[in-house]
Amino acid sequence: MTAPEPRRDRIGRETYLLVELLAQRLSAELEAVCRTEGLTAAQYPVLWVTCLHNDAAGVPMGSISDGLVTHASDVSRLVTRLEAAGLLERTRSESDRRVVRVRPTRRGRAVFERTTEQVKALHRLQFSDLGDDDFEQLRALLNRAFWSGVRLGATEEAS
Repeated sequence: MTAPEPRRDRIGRETYLLVELLAQRLSAELEAVCRTEGLTAAQYPVLWVTCLHNDAAGVPMGSISDGLVTHASDVSRLVTRLEAAGLLERTRSESDRRVVRVRPTRRGRAVFERTTEQVKALHRLQFSDLGDDDFEQLRALLNRAFWSGVRLGATEEAS
C-alpha cells in the first residue's frame, strides 16, 4: 500500500492546474479581443509600447522588448507584421544610423486605443467576482509565487 500523498503536494498540483487553466482561458479571451482589431495577443504589447512611448521619433527597436513577456528576437518579427498591416513604421535614427526607431502610424494609434478600451473592459469582466481586497491579494500572491520561481531559476530553465 502506498503512503497517502502529502496535503501540500496535492494542493500544489491543484493550484498549478488552476493557474494553468486560468492562464489559458485569459489568453484565449485576450486573443479574441485582439482579433476584432486584426491583431494577435503577441502583437498588442508591441503596439502598446510604441504608442505609450513619448518620443515623436519613436522607440528604439532594441528597447521594445524591455518589460515585455517575449524574446527580443520575436519583436523584430512582430514589428514586421505590424508594419505590413500599416500600424507601425520604422525609421533610422538621425543621430545614429545603426539604430532603428519604431513608431505607430495614425491608424496604429487608433487601433491601439480601441483595443485598449476593449482589453480594459475584458479585464474588468474577467475579475468581476473579486472584490478590490481579493484582487490585490491575488496579485500579491501571484507576484510572490513568480519571484520565488525566479530565485529558484525556474524561468531560466524554461527558456
